[in-house]
Amino acid sequence: MEVMYYLLKVSACTVLFFAFYLLVLRRLTFFKINRFYLLFTLIISFIIPTLHFTVEREIVQAESIITPETVPITEVTNQAFEISVQKENVVALEEGFDYYSLLPYLYLSIVIGLLLVASWRLLQLVKHTRNSVEEINGLKIISKGKGFTNCSFFNYVFIDEGNLTETELSILLKHEEVHAKQLHSIDKIILMIIKAVLWFNPIVYLYDKALEEAHEYEADDATSQNFGTSEYAGLLLRLAISKSEMPLVHNFVKSPIKERIKMLFNSKSKNMKKLMYLLALPIGLGLLWGFTVDVVDVLPIAKTDDKTFTLVLDAGHGGKNLGATAGGFTEKDITLVMAKKIKVIAEAKGLKVVLTRSTDEYISINDRAKAEGTILLSLHVNSSPKATANGIEMITSGSYNNDLKLPKSNSITYYLYKELKNITGIKVNNKPKLSNILLLNQSPIPGILLEMGYLTNKSDFDFITNEKKQDELAKLIVTGILVYKESLPAAEEMRAKFQKSHEEFNVKYTTWKNSELYKRLTDESKNFKAQTLVGTVNAMNYVKFGGTPTLDGFILKSNNKLYRIYTGRNEVQSLSIKTGDEVSLYAPKAEVWFDSEYPAIKPKNLTVLKSVGVTPAKLESKPKLISSATMNVDTKNDITFIKKGVMEIGDAKLEAEDITWDTNNGIITAKSATLTSKNGDKLVSKSIIYDVNKGTYKAIAATGNSGLKSSPYVVNKSPEVENPTFSIAYQLLKGLKTNNDSLKKNIMLDKILLVSGKVSINVDGYALTGRVMQAEKGSNLITAHIATFTDKNGVKVSGDVIEFDLISKNYKITKPVGDAYMYLKN
Repeated sequence: MEVMYYLLKVSACTVLFFAFYLLVLRRLTFFKINRFYLLFTLIISFIIPTLHFTVEREIVQAESIITPETVPITEVTNQAFEISVQKENVVALEEGFDYYSLLPYLYLSIVIGLLLVASWRLLQLVKHTRNSVEEINGLKIISKGKGFTNCSFFNYVFIDEGNLTETELSILLKHEEVHAKQLHSIDKIILMIIKAVLWFNPIVYLYDKALEEAHEYEADDATSQNFGTSEYAGLLLRLAISKSEMPLVHNFVKSPIKERIKMLFNSKSKNMKKLMYLLALPIGLGLLWGFTVDVVDVLPIAKTDDKTFTLVLDAGHGGKNLGATAGGFTEKDITLVMAKKIKVIAEAKGLKVVLTRSTDEYISINDRAKAEGTILLSLHVNSSPKATANGIEMITSGSYNNDLKLPKSNSITYYLYKELKNITGIKVNNKPKLSNILLLNQSPIPGILLEMGYLTNKSDFDFITNEKKQDELAKLIVTGILVYKESLPAAEEMRAKFQKSHEEFNVKYTTWKNSELYKRLTDESKNFKAQTLVGTVNAMNYVKFGGTPTLDGFILKSNNKLYRIYTGRNEVQSLSIKTGDEVSLYAPKAEVWFDSEYPAIKPKNLTVLKSVGVTPAKLESKPKLISSATMNVDTKNDITFIKKGVMEIGDAKLEAEDITWDTNNGIITAKSATLTSKNGDKLVSKSIIYDVNKGTYKAIAATGNSGLKSSPYVVNKSPEVENPTFSIAYQLLKGLKTNNDSLKKNIMLDKILLVSGKVSINVDGYALTGRVMQAEKGSNLITAHIATFTDKNGVKVSGDVIEFDLISKNYKITKPVGDAYMYLKN
């Protein structure tokens, strides 16, 4: 809506300027000056509302002592601008669509439409200028018998030669020559744009008519001096019957003929009358004063020493700047009342408070930012086209450089939120917003902008216009400020350490930037081209965050050069990359990093070509303790002793009288135990020993179904176990279907299962295909020959022999030993 207010101010300026022209200047024969006046006042009307000047008038305020006992908070109001907060006087807000928000879009669409129409007319006119046939005295003559004739556009003249005598043609050309030399067509284009912008203002159309009259008067005056006033007036009368519908041209007889003939025979104005134009100055100065100058009463800015904690309270908006409005309430009034309430409570608590404004007045941002103190709190209320937008919000601005205003401002929001979150009736947003706030940026002290709710939201409106809620909010704000004040010594000490650390880092960084290492890395990175690197993992790379080393990649040795490969912890662990592994990766570019001795690379398509060994097996789901009667922990050895415990191990549930959980070695020993699988199979045993790293268990003196075929655990064969040994890998291959003899199975030595053909298995997103696959009883390993393996991330590798552990999901590529294809025979 600010744009609409601006356009209304522009319109008001045009009304006053044109009224002066109509009453005083119109009859004067200083046509060039009249033209300049009309154009200049139109343009200056757009400029005046954009200016702003503040005149300060310092006032002396009598000191008064205010205590909570003598002045209740509820009496702190501004008499001239007191806000009534009784519920019966609150105008109910409708939570509906805000049709006023469409006004700017409606206005803009009309402006664009008018400009498009005017542009189309201009293009049509330009098309006719291509028909020029001859040139006379710089004028390009275009013969035209229909439409707009006997008119001009810049130096193009459209003439109906069939209806003009030679003398009349000479008079007309002289008239249009004046238009061309004085560039009157530029004025027409300017008015075309202004009429589109101020289409709603009737005065702008009167401006257009007056400016066209001034053009014609000027041209008539110059032409009549060469051909005689009577002859020229006669030609005007004879051609008066022709008309033109093209607004961008200067038609010889378009303007009112009667007024033009009268002006021809009028006596010339005396030069002394030019002084009348100076009378327009008071009008311009009056508009400047009314629209751009604010006289404000200001209190002397308090000077505080460094040891005094001073709260600077800024009541947003003021004077002609209303801020958000709804239901008869304005932002400027609410913020002023809240500032005064906070001031009384804060001073009663011993805080020193400075108000940037104490009355309903407009004070510039520059002047508000001059207030000296410890922290700045700028009070506002919000508005939004969306009726659902709601809540108290805190906004910060600034940076970590030099004065560390931003971390100080964030500290203020932290302590305020700790208090404000307890308030009822309104939502409080816990995360401050970072925005470029001019007041906060210009102020030398840290501060925040506090939006105390949305006037356009029904619930927020009821809250912020309720006097009891205002008092409650003011008390909580002061409490938060007091807690922040108490934390300042420790906080300042921490900020000093941060600043010192920041400065030390800057020194190190500057030294590094000037080092030979930086120059060398920069040259290597510039010359590096995107390529696939194949090499060996030279070492794992760790970075320190808060003193704790964190794995984030590795150092790759490729073609006798070292590179820092950054993958992040998850990818390194998922691929089980270790020192000595052979890997392949695509390097799109090399970068220079402060914490790296080598060119840094963020790889793509990272693949382990050869692993130095298989990482100890680990379950994707770690054991969890569900319940226990008692639990004791040996923190030194990291062993947990559990009585009558229930644990979740993968898909199975373990129940035992005594459980010993050795976390370091990954061993769980359960006595008098029962292991129940997901499908209900049970294994009851005197003792069950579970190896977390291998994902296997051993049962002693077991009874019941020890197979637990649906469970991902192996029952290791033991003299005390009567049941056969089972293997996930063995059972998986055994269960493959052999339809149409596409797969063939063979069992060797009663413990090795071979499956040949086009063998394919999928386990938890991992895919393995091969010509021959084998598995042994009691093992979780599948060995595939002439195989391809694809992991969860879609990374695919191939090899003559690939070993895949179904428990750990680790794989290993090896070369064939002996006759790897012996099992392909029938």
